[in-house]
Amino acid sequence: MGVGYKIIAVLLLSSCSGVAFAQDASAPPEKKPADANQSATEPSKADDGSNAIVVTGSLIPRRDYVSSSPIVSTSSESLATSGPAGTIDKGLSQLPQFTPTAGSGSSFPNRLGQALLNLRGLGSNRMLILLDGRRIQPSAPDGTVDVNLIPTSLIDTVETITGGASATYGSDAITGVVNFKLLSHFQGLRLSSQLSLPEINSGASLNASGTYGTAFAEGRGSVILSLDYTHRDEVFAKERPFYVVTRSNAILPLATVNFGGTLPSQAAVDTVFGTYGIAPGSVSAKRPIGVNYDGTLFSPNPVINYRGPLDDQFFEFNGGLINSAGRDYSIQPTMDRYNAYARASYDLGEVEVYASGLYNHSKVDVNISSIGLGQIASANVSIPVSNPFIPADLRTLLNSRSNPNANFAATYLLTSIPPVQFRTIGDIYQILGGAKGKITESWSWNAYATYGKTKTEQTITGFSLSRVQQLLDAADGGNALCQGGLNIFRAPEDISPACRDYIANSGTVDSDFDQTVLNASVQGDIVQLPAGPLQMVFGAEYRHNSFDSRPTANFVAGDVVPQGKILPARGSQSVKEFFTEALIPVLRDLPLIESLNVGLAYRYSDYRTFGGVSTYKADVDWSLFGGLMARGGYSHAIRAPSLSDLYTPASLTSVALGTPGATNKNGDPCDVRSSYRLGADAAQVKSLCLAQGVPASIIDSYTFTNTNVFPSTTGNPNLKPETADTYTVGVVWRSRFSTPVLRRFQVSVDYYNIKVEDAIGSVPFLNSLRNCFNADDVSNPTYSPGNIFCGGIVRNSLGQITQDSTAPVLNLAAYKTQGIDSQVDWRLPLDDFGLGRGAGTLSFNYVATRLLKFVVQSYASAPALDFAGSSQGSITNSVLPKWKSVLTTTYENGGAALSFRWRYIGKVQDVSRVTTVGSTVPGVPAVSYFDLNAKYTLGLAKERDLELRAGVSNLTNRRIPQVGPVPGTTDPTTYDIIGRTFYIGATIKL
Repeated sequence: MGVGYKIIAVLLLSSCSGVAFAQDASAPPEKKPADANQSATEPSKADDGSNAIVVTGSLIPRRDYVSSSPIVSTSSESLATSGPAGTIDKGLSQLPQFTPTAGSGSSFPNRLGQALLNLRGLGSNRMLILLDGRRIQPSAPDGTVDVNLIPTSLIDTVETITGGASATYGSDAITGVVNFKLLSHFQGLRLSSQLSLPEINSGASLNASGTYGTAFAEGRGSVILSLDYTHRDEVFAKERPFYVVTRSNAILPLATVNFGGTLPSQAAVDTVFGTYGIAPGSVSAKRPIGVNYDGTLFSPNPVINYRGPLDDQFFEFNGGLINSAGRDYSIQPTMDRYNAYARASYDLGEVEVYASGLYNHSKVDVNISSIGLGQIASANVSIPVSNPFIPADLRTLLNSRSNPNANFAATYLLTSIPPVQFRTIGDIYQILGGAKGKITESWSWNAYATYGKTKTEQTITGFSLSRVQQLLDAADGGNALCQGGLNIFRAPEDISPACRDYIANSGTVDSDFDQTVLNASVQGDIVQLPAGPLQMVFGAEYRHNSFDSRPTANFVAGDVVPQGKILPARGSQSVKEFFTEALIPVLRDLPLIESLNVGLAYRYSDYRTFGGVSTYKADVDWSLFGGLMARGGYSHAIRAPSLSDLYTPASLTSVALGTPGATNKNGDPCDVRSSYRLGADAAQVKSLCLAQGVPASIIDSYTFTNTNVFPSTTGNPNLKPETADTYTVGVVWRSRFSTPVLRRFQVSVDYYNIKVEDAIGSVPFLNSLRNCFNADDVSNPTYSPGNIFCGGIVRNSLGQITQDSTAPVLNLAAYKTQGIDSQVDWRLPLDDFGLGRGAGTLSFNYVATRLLKFVVQSYASAPALDFAGSSQGSITNSVLPKWKSVLTTTYENGGAALSFRWRYIGKVQDVSRVTTVGSTVPGVPAVSYFDLNAKYTLGLAKERDLELRAGVSNLTNRRIPQVGPVPGTTDPTTYDIIGRTFYIGATIKL
């Protein structure tokens, strides 16, 4: 067997255990090791110790590469092969330490393409994003940062630490910090481009960037400029068979009448349907009745005498008529993004001045399905009996009611109007200026100021409810207002273009968010101890944030469906902080103690809104012998209420209720199909429903056909900070053996425990609804309408849950998560195994997380529920598997490299198994994704080269797993919904 075959055999055998991220168990150096075969976690032998670096999670430069906190480092090359072109959030979210959240491919309208990170599953607003160790401009008033801002072409490494870091960086660093470290020096011109092509022939993405750097004034000055452009095409749900029935509902392009509390007589229903040859009693007068385009009537559930369209969008499903509303839904929105970044520095001798600026412009379009009249609370209409378009058979039923002159409600899908579109145009910039210098040989100072602004323009295109109601109320059906008027008893395409334009409506919200940061610090050696110098940092920081949101008048009036009402809002927050940090070398060069260091940090923050608060931490790193190190620490951190927590006016949120059934707790509990109405306490449930406003005349036939509701939440200026206590403890072993197998081997194991108290939030509406109806058997055992959970539920005259249901955010929750991170890095030069010179190098990287607990207590008296290993976390809306891992095997030879990555997502049970006793909803089995990446670098001339790369993600085109009981429902942040995707790219350095 030749050398080539041996290499292939070794690669294939080892690929069962390998991950494509170049991660280190501890902080990596800013510079590459002098020896190409040397581990990046070891000091270079050429380093004399004079060059100190800053480890993420500490403000004190160190002369080693040791971190007392677990740090994962991801290379720019790994990010380039981990997702669609120009999206770095995908690569990071694949790491086990992260829980995927709204990303650049997300179609959730409140985010619209923003790429957010979520460390440990506790929320994007409980972690801190830094750029070269400094705060970056937030993208929204909740303080979250869109990592699209980062100049991808300049990324050197991305360092992620676990655990509270508020004492080091201030508020928000509860679960940890992600620090994007840019190239500190760059000379020449580099051009790069990458194209990603999904196999489904849509959703292609393109990224192109250019970077130029030069030095001047004999090397005392330097300038770097980077430009970046990304375009991504849209993907509709109808392009993926999995989504054929997703977001389905019973809203059809035919009017379906809900008679509410004034039902027609059964005799009239039997008479009308008898003329169609339907036996008496086949259609109940207590259920909604539809109108065919020819004026005849039909029953939508069960389907009787239906004469409308039947195709892949409107079809029968489980005995009823279904509208596959998700067909025109963007599962990946269109995006165009432009980034610019510039940095300059100049050494004046004793002082170095520096400045930088970044700018981001983006446009994201999200389409959702057509919205029907009566589909959501903000689209309810009332039809008078004077409407001239009412067909004769329907009028017969209306006349048989106890009050024949009463208005009635109807649903009707406006397919003639284009699908609802959300468009967000954003402009974000941040400028920074500073200076640093030496005070003495061992003392230095640094001061800088930043100012940033986020401007967003969000436009929502839908229809005007007031104009629709105006047309329905008109004696001529609205013909005087627009040609032909509005006849909802005919096909939507029969509506004239003039009336479509009359109905269509759009609104815009313009928002500004400003942030100013002033920071100054001094650092140096306090005293020389036997084990080394005691180093300290002293500093102060001032931050001021403000925002202003200005909706158009039709938003304020709530006249843009489906958005509902949006009110103007504004507010500000400022804080003054003083901080200090110490690195204390305790012992060195003793038996079992090569070195023992203790780190301490303290920060006092004085907020304008709620006063002073302290954060602090203590950690230790202990090098024992033979490359074995133990580390651990404790941190007390905070998250101050964000501007949106404090000042956001009432705003709608979308809550999925699911479809009711006898064996689940989904849907409206008052629905006659639900387990609540069918269970042992059905009589008490019925009484509670009547007390809430479900009309007695329909209580025994009441159905809630929508699967989503839209309650409101509001801000609260009286909030106090969240607090968190974090513990970490772990061991790291970097082999010092000289044997070929072990001399480039290292492993780390770290335990983390994070507890958050006074967490800001509102009781999730779904929890309130279920607890009101005693789903957990403890929240409302007497089924009292005055129960705390029932107070936020508001129903209209038809018994439907409305958007008037609202609750302020409060300090009410507690979260606790704990787990174990492990990582293995192993590099094997194959010539050490007798394969000959030039055989190349085989390397393995394995990162895994075992989630031990993810406990959520929604409020003080609520049960503490453990969501670890379930399909949805109460605060994440993402799966929380107990096991996640990424394994990469890479073969390198000269300028060529081939890597095989295995991403593993463990099995999860359905969330209802946690929240509901006796649930039988199946969970999700374990899912594996495989990626293949190749790269070849061709040297052109001195300091010039051409890199070519190609690869495929989701190599086996793994099917989309169903999450929960509703077909076509998944977790698009965790599981791949686009399918097999190919990419090609090239970078040239001139």
